Amino acid sequence: MVESMEHIAVAIHRQRSQVLAMGFAMAPLGFIYGFINTAMPILLAAQKTSVAVISNVSVIAFLPTSVAFLICPILDVRFTRRFYIVAIALLSGVALAAAVMAYQHLILFTALATLACVGAVMYGNALGGWQVDALHSDDFGWLGAWTNIANLGAAGCFGSLSVHLIRTLPLPLAAGLLGAAIMLPLALLVYFPAPVKPSRSAAETFHSFFRDIFLLLKQRAVLLGLAAFLLPCSSFALSNLFSGLGNDFRAPESYVANITGVGVAIACSLGTLVGGVLCSRYSRGMVYVAIGLGGAACDLFMLLMPHTLLIFSMGLLAYSFFQGINFTAFTAFLLDLTGKKNPLAVTQISILTALVNLPILYIALLDGHVHDRFGLNAMFAVDAGTTVVAGIALILLFRKFHIGKGPLTQPDRVVGAS
Repeated sequence: MVESMEHIAVAIHRQRSQVLAMGFAMAPLGFIYGFINTAMPILLAAQKTSVAVISNVSVIAFLPTSVAFLICPILDVRFTRRFYIVAIALLSGVALAAAVMAYQHLILFTALATLACVGAVMYGNALGGWQVDALHSDDFGWLGAWTNIANLGAAGCFGSLSVHLIRTLPLPLAAGLLGAAIMLPLALLVYFPAPVKPSRSAAETFHSFFRDIFLLLKQRAVLLGLAAFLLPCSSFALSNLFSGLGNDFRAPESYVANITGVGVAIACSLGTLVGGVLCSRYSRGMVYVAIGLGGAACDLFMLLMPHTLLIFSMGLLAYSFFQGINFTAFTAFLLDLTGKKNPLAVTQISILTALVNLPILYIALLDGHVHDRFGLNAMFAVDAGTTVVAGIALILLFRKFHIGKGPLTQPDRVVGAS
């Protein structure tokens, strides 16, 4: 009896270790996003680049998050996901190092940052497909929390670190160190269960691509998820622009780098832990939609209060806390929609992730141009207004379909299975 209990305890510890390792292995995605999201606006703002141009560069650099699904089916064929993850991390590291070297040349910098983002998106999708196969659906809530602590925490710390290294070290050395850092989290792969080698050929995968999308779209729960991802109910798009708004709040560059980096990382990480609790108790789809209203409240707070350093700090950290909850809810919701033993898990994850990034792109673009034309308060009003209208509409839609408890889907269902 005692020996049996010991075996159970060892199995539970191993499972928790796998969940933790698979979550923190998402850090390279956060590194790339952190550079584009935090370091890039600070570096461009220091060169007197307008907020509208910064938003344009941000949208272009993050565009792969919405179009990479067109090439991600290749991740479901021939090689294991471990092979793809290592190869793609290497590509991303090289592209990031080159982007750092070229940051004073806007067009080349934008192209290289976009290439790094292509690699980051493919890395995240390959890892997500491995996560779905390796873990039970009961682990998805906490996997979402650990994944986003790694992703958001790495993004915040790496963004701040990038600025400090570029300002204090010779540029080639800073570029080399930042590029090499992308490979470090790959050491966690030793804790992963062996990946399944795909059984489909490339021709078969691409041939069935649109057929499987059609089967996916026949599910009511997935359609509700698509509505939630396409509308700006929970986009938190201002996170792409905050580090470029320091001048509006009379904040020095070093302070902006630290608070939009380390400060945001801490706030987001706390939010992801709260999100893990919420997603374990309530509908993951409903949590995802409803938490966007918290971001809108932060917009209104910064709109109505004086534009001081204190208000910037309070509003940014609160916004980031709600964003952390949002990302955990999205991850758990996404894995619910994908399900276990799905032969096109990577492709489905990439498609749904692409859709959720579209509102981030178009609202960030809108916010940046509203800022330059109508001012800071108008930008906050537009960001809050679009979130509230979309969020209330989707909450009413979810309530109409009696979605109030538990996940929206049956997690173990295979897409297209009879």
